[in-house]
Amino acid sequence: MRWIVALLLTLAACKGSRNAPPPPDAGIGDLFAMRPIVPVPPDWPTDVPVYKNARVFSAGSHNVDGGWEREIMFDTFDAMDIVIGFYRTSFPAMTRTYERAVPMGMVSSYEAVGRIVSVVVMSYGNATNVILTIAPS
Repeated sequence: MRWIVALLLTLAACKGSRNAPPPPDAGIGDLFAMRPIVPVPPDWPTDVPVYKNARVFSAGSHNVDGGWEREIMFDTFDAMDIVIGFYRTSFPAMTRTYERAVPMGMVSSYEAVGRIVSVVVMSYGNATNVILTIAPS
């Protein structure tokens, strides 16, 4: 259940972004151009793949209940259904413990010994946004 709290905090943080809002006539391509691109951290676990066509705009970690939680956020122009399909098959060594369709997207979590991976996929315009969170279980 910690991942739900993490998800809510993440969404609240996104809502309160310090970036200036795009001009009213900005297209989705302009939104991508406005976001900084950051590298995938070199120590990001290889068994939690970052989507191949990702434009990573946020990556970080923080201490939660005595363990480290890691998160990466990115956009892609690939369709939401393709991204959801990719993540449904990306964790063969983990058990899917939760999946729920939400307005404009999907939330799921996968669990293995000692950790939970949460995947949030959202659609907006002609782009897809993904939040990957790794938390201690």
